[in-house]
Parts: sequence; C-alpha cells; structure tokens
Amino acid sequence: MFQNQSRWKQKGLLIASMLLISIVAHGFFIWQQPNGFVMKGINDGLSQMLPFKQFIYKNYSQGNFFYADDFGIGGGIFSQLAYYFTTNIFFLIVASLLFIVESITKYQVDLNTWVQLILPMSILKQTAILVVAYTYFKTMKLSKKASYVGAVIYGLSPFFFRHEMYWDILTDAMFWLVLLLIGIEKIIRKESSTTFVVAVALIFINNFYLAYVNLLIGFFYIIIRLFIHCTQHELSVKKQLQRYLSGGLLGLGIGCFAFIPAAMGYLHNSRPPYKDAIPLIDIQDNILSNPRILWLPVFVVVALSIKKLYQNKTFQFFAIVAIGGTVLHFIPYVGSMFNGFSAPQNRWEAIVVLGYAGVFAVAIDHFEYWKARHVIRTSTVFLIFMLIVSFIDPTFKWGKDSVIFIMTALWIIGISFVLTKRKSQNSAILFVIIFMIGYANVFQAIRLTEVDKNSYASTTQFMASDKYNSSEQQRLIQYMKHHLTNDTARIDWMADDRNNTPIVQDFKGESVYSSVLNGDVLNMYQRDLQIDMGKESVSRYATLGARTNLMSLWQTQFYMRKNSNQSIPYHYNLVKSSKNYNVYENKELLPAFRVTDALYSATDLENKPVLAKEHAMLQGVITEDKQNTQVSKVPATPIKKINTVNAKWNGDILNVQKENGGLDIHIAPSQNTKDLYVQFHIEGIHQKESFNLQVNEDQTMRKRSKSIYRTGYNDLTFDINRANTIHIRLSKGKYHLSKIQVYEENYSTLANSLKNSKSADIKWQNNHANGVVKTTNSHQMLVTPIPYEKGWTAQINGKKVAIEKVNYAYMGIPLMNGVNNIELYYEPPYWKICLLISLISIVLFSYGVYRQRKRNKLLK
Repeated sequence: MFQNQSRWKQKGLLIASMLLISIVAHGFFIWQQPNGFVMKGINDGLSQMLPFKQFIYKNYSQGNFFYADDFGIGGGIFSQLAYYFTTNIFFLIVASLLFIVESITKYQVDLNTWVQLILPMSILKQTAILVVAYTYFKTMKLSKKASYVGAVIYGLSPFFFRHEMYWDILTDAMFWLVLLLIGIEKIIRKESSTTFVVAVALIFINNFYLAYVNLLIGFFYIIIRLFIHCTQHELSVKKQLQRYLSGGLLGLGIGCFAFIPAAMGYLHNSRPPYKDAIPLIDIQDNILSNPRILWLPVFVVVALSIKKLYQNKTFQFFAIVAIGGTVLHFIPYVGSMFNGFSAPQNRWEAIVVLGYAGVFAVAIDHFEYWKARHVIRTSTVFLIFMLIVSFIDPTFKWGKDSVIFIMTALWIIGISFVLTKRKSQNSAILFVIIFMIGYANVFQAIRLTEVDKNSYASTTQFMASDKYNSSEQQRLIQYMKHHLTNDTARIDWMADDRNNTPIVQDFKGESVYSSVLNGDVLNMYQRDLQIDMGKESVSRYATLGARTNLMSLWQTQFYMRKNSNQSIPYHYNLVKSSKNYNVYENKELLPAFRVTDALYSATDLENKPVLAKEHAMLQGVITEDKQNTQVSKVPATPIKKINTVNAKWNGDILNVQKENGGLDIHIAPSQNTKDLYVQFHIEGIHQKESFNLQVNEDQTMRKRSKSIYRTGYNDLTFDINRANTIHIRLSKGKYHLSKIQVYEENYSTLANSLKNSKSADIKWQNNHANGVVKTTNSHQMLVTPIPYEKGWTAQINGKKVAIEKVNYAYMGIPLMNGVNNIELYYEPPYWKICLLISLISIVLFSYGVYRQRKRNKLLK
C-alpha cells in the first residue's frame, strides 16, 4: 500500500514538474498576453483552427453532430471537419468540460472563450507530450534522468511551437506517434499488445490524416527495429508481424465509426493533383541557426560524435533515425509521400525530433564517454559551421537571430566547465533543460511574432479590426440577421478574404475554407459555373460572383461590401450604410425548394456558355442524365474590335508591359441589356507572384504559376454592369489569354421564373428536412438548396427513393403523382455499419484484455 502511495506520489511530482517546464517554456506568450499577443497564426490559426473549435462546439452542444446547414452552403461536419476537431480527443476533452461549465452556470462559450484557452490548452497538451515521451524512453530502458531530458528535448522543440501556433491539430501527432511507438516496443519486448491496439484505435479516431502519417512512420519504425535489436530477448519476426496485423485490424475496427466517415469525406473532396516537378534535393531550410520546423541543436551533434556510443544498440537505432531523418528532411519526395503523394510538407518530422532526443538521452546514460577536449572541439566546429550557414542563409538576420549563437556558445562554455571540473551528469542535464526552455521562448519571440508580415502571431487588436471581426461589421450583421425573411435566406459577406467569416461572425453565409469540402460544390464553383470568388485558391469557396441569377436561385437576400466596392449585383438595393460598409438587399428570390417538370441535361449544356446554364436552372433543373426540355440558345455578342493597352497580344499570348495594362474590348450591347457576362481563358506564364485581374468593376486575384494552391481551372466568367467597352487589366507579366466571349443578360428569364416558380413547403434544419408536396404528374422533381452528399436518404410516403444530383451540386428528388410526404435525413456514410463494427471490436478487445489478465493471475 505504502509502495503504491510512493509510486503515485512520484508520478504526481513528475507530471507537476513537466507542467511547470511547459508553463515556463510558454513564458514569452504568457508575458505578452497582456499586450494583446495571441499564440495563434494570423492566417490558418484565425481562419480555420479557432473558428472550427467554436463552430463544432456550438453544434455538438446543441445535439447536432453530423450536418450543419450553415457550414458554407451546407455540409457534413462530422466527416468534412474530421481533419480538424470533430473527433479530436484533446478537443473533445476540453469541449466536454466547457459543456459542463456552461450547463451549470450562466457562462456562454463563444469564440473569445477559445482565444482565452489557447495557452492553457497548449501547455496541457505539451505536458501530455512530455509525459508520454518520458514513458517511451523508459520503455526503451533508459534511466529516469535520461528519459526526462529526452522528453524535454522532444516536447519543447520548435516543431511543437510552430505547429501549435499555426495548425495545432498537427501537434497531436507528437503525442499519438509516441504512444504508438510505446505499443510497438511492448510487442517487440514480449509484453502486452494492449497499448498498441489502444494507440491504433485512438489514432484512427483522432484524425484520419494524422493516422496515415503516424501509421506510415510506425511502419518504417518497425522495419528498422526488425534489423536493430535493442534488447537480447525480442519477439520473433513472425510473431511480431502477427500481433501487428491482428492488433492493427482490431484498432481499425474500434476506430471505424470515426475513420470511415472521415475517409469518405476526403474521397468526396476535390483538390487538383500536384503536377509540379518535385526536386530530388531542396536545401532551403537552415536547421542549425534559423529553423522553421526542424532544429538540430549542438548537444545532439556532440552526442552523435562520440564513437563509443555506437557500441550501444539503442544509440545506433536513434542515430539512424536522427541522421537519416535529417537527410530525408532535404528530400522533398519524402514530404510528398507523407502528404499522400501531393505537395511536399514536413509534417512527419516529429520522429526526427524524437531521434534527436533519443540520441542525447542515451548519451546522458553513458556520460562517462564524454571527454572535455572532444566535446569542446566538436562544439567549436559546429559553431563555426553555424556561422558559415548563416552567412549563406538570406533569411538570417544578424540582429535578433544572433541570440542562438550566444545560447550555443553559453552551452559550450557550461558543458566544458562541467566536464573539466566536476563531470556532473546532473549539471549537463540541467544545462540542456535550461537551454531548451530558453530557446523555446527565443523561438516564439523571433520566429512567431512578426505581425507586420501578416503571417505570424495574431493580436486581440487584429481580431477586433475590420480584417477579422470589427464591431461595425457585427452591427450590420445583426441588422441583416434580424431582417432575414426565412430560414433559408443567406448573407453574402466575407471580411478580408477570410472564407470562414460566417462562422466567426455567426451568420448563415455562402463561404467556407476547409481542407476537406464537398467536391461537387467546389467543382460547381470552379468548373461548371465559373463563379469568381475574388481570389483563386483550393479548399474554399465564397460568394456567388455578384451574379443575380445565382443569388436569387440560392436565397441570397443580403449583399454587404465595403462602400468603395463598385461591383453591385443587379436588383440589389442599398438598405443600410455605415462608415465603411454598404448593405444591399434583394427580396425577390426564388423559392428555396421548388417543383419543376423542365429537366435539362448537363451533357447538353457542357459546352454552352455559363449564362445558358443559369437560364436552365432558373427555368427548371439541370440533371445528370435526364432531359425533356430543349436548351435555349444564348448568342454571343459580336465584338467590334479589341485594343491593347500597354500590352502586346496575338490572340493567345498577352504580354503586359506596364502595371494595369491589358485589353479594351468594344461592343454595342442592346438597349434592354442590364449586365454583361464576360468569359475567357487566362493563365499566368512563369508568374513568380500572385497577379491581379480586373474586368471593369470586378476584381480578382490569381495564384502564381508554381503555387501549390492553384485550382487548375483557368476559364473564368465575370458578370459586369452594361458597358460599351470592357477593360481587362492585369499586373505586369506574360499570360495565356484566349477564348474571349461576351453575352448579354436582360434578366427576363429571371423575371419569368420569379413569376411562375412553384414553391414547395419544405423545412430544412441541419441534417433533417421534411414537408408535403402535391403534384399533378409523375415527371416533376423537387429541387432543393441542399448540397448533394453521400449520407442523405429520402423517403416519400414512407418509401425510400433515390436522390439525384442536380444543378451540378445539389439534391433533387423525383416526385410521384399526387401527395408526396417527404422526409430527408442525413447521417455519415455507412454510419450504422461502422458503429456496429466498432462496438463488436470493443467487445472483442475487452474480452481479450480480460482473458489476458486472468491468464496473468493464474501464472502468478
């Protein structure tokens, strides 16, 4: 009993000390918090991480787990946001505690709550990483001291702070990876498979993308360990493989309920394949004195230079991981492989940091091999090499960046003193821990807080500005929300290219930014309807390009823009103004749910102008394979002449010689024309920077030629006000510009549709829609504003019916003659089957653990 108390006391002290280290390691942001600094990146941190935490919490706390009608224009949050937090275990623990607090008090969780929790959540997660890393090194049979310092090197690395700042989902990998490796080691060392199964299950549940990364790392870890035996009594290869396979399948079965829906959401995503050439070697990262993610500290190099340590098998293993991982860091193909063979990303390198930590931890356990002259010589050579690399590195700044040289020099002096005077292992460990804590704060101060560059730390002042969520914007949003005419009406507004503005400002909008989205919606925007979103980029959609036909189709009641904006949709009238913004309203909207018998074929419309597609959707519905209505022709407007302005053009290649050069296109539109639809193909040729494109009052931005965020769609359509001259203006540079066509729109088709459309009394809220529709024939279809997505089921009069994809990205329901009692319901794809598999797997796992414990008792 007293031994157990002592053991728990030691564990408590261990955790408490690691919590203290984590707090001190976050000292810079704790110190800067009163000055408004927020430990969250100004781009993805504020655009995705914080908003999604609040958004998911809001839906979960309301009992809505699967689908949200305000996730963009509607989407399956359980599957599409599984890349982020819907099944993220660290998030769910915090969210559960918040729900309890909110339930028993008057406190209301909002976005600011998650801002206040940034530091506490980061500190606690880092503490958990330190504890699990310590456990791993103990599993590798290192001493407590060595395990402790190894855990600190791993947990306090720049890898943690950079990812926690920008994409905190990625720091989860540091925890789950080490837990997986503990499970692997326990199998190798003839212990229980329980930890391995639990780790695999939790990895599959936590994040399907990180499951791919971590399990791939685990696979290579197993391969290396098959050849390097750290102990004399390891399980045979055959039995190891049997336990990996059975345990892995059992873990997958337990995590099936989360993993399969997430994988289905990913497969339904649409992202252009990465086609750029990947270089064999890319040495762009200074990992010695100016690291972004991977940092190679001096004491690891010193440990790697001690020859006697290579007699130790565990050291050999960590040295292979450390040296091999460092080399692979500069081979982009490896980053591509760990990113699903897409654009190279360095999200896999937690294992390299663990290798560094393991190298030093083993070296500490053999401190008798450390010799003063050798250490001083190696450290001095390393310091000189740091200087040389820093002179070559154009991003290195000799002012603030020189701090790392001072710290390295101080460590060399300190370790030299230890080795020549006292030979104290404790002092060496203390020096490294202090060094890691110091550099963690230095890294935060000089790498993560350059606000002026618009890519680093955010501030509370920025979050309250018009670039994110100002009080002026909030007042106008409240006005629009109060005046929405129905539950399906939407607001077209986005602050400063932030597609998740509707989530941040809490309104039903038309934009969203997420790594996994409904692929049909993305294709509709980029390929089928060529909707200009103001900025080219993958994994997002926004606005309806100020195109009144589409805005009426999909219930866009309000349109808000800065008062300097000249692109105002036809039929939208100014209803409210503030100092910086105007709000426009259109009350003449088509019914959200419509009944039609005019069916157009998507195949017939494939090569027709975008305006013809809009007219087809206004008059009826575009289906994938049915047709009973002839497509109306939309003739192109004759172009009288085209003049170049500070440019040369041969009908295909446009060479813009000065800023804002381009083409002037002269036409003679009809008197009743209200708007012009201008279509053309444009693509930058060797554009090193993103370029601006302006067509009269419309402006957009296109990505540079080698950007990994290019959409790959270069046929564009702009809806502009009636004019005799169309001005196409571009940044200086060379472009492919061809297939220019102009079409006239007088909105007579929209007027007729508003007059003749038959509405359906259907109510839609999140994952459920229902109502009654009466028809007079069996060739009619219910057209919905709900995006087509696997997981929806439809019943008419209690019988299941097929759902069709219509209007490129929406759901259509074929109706029967007479009364149609309609029920629509969404749950994640294969949800019930996956849940059953998970439950069976949990039962099998629990039974296996029970039998193992029973067997162990009998053996005792």
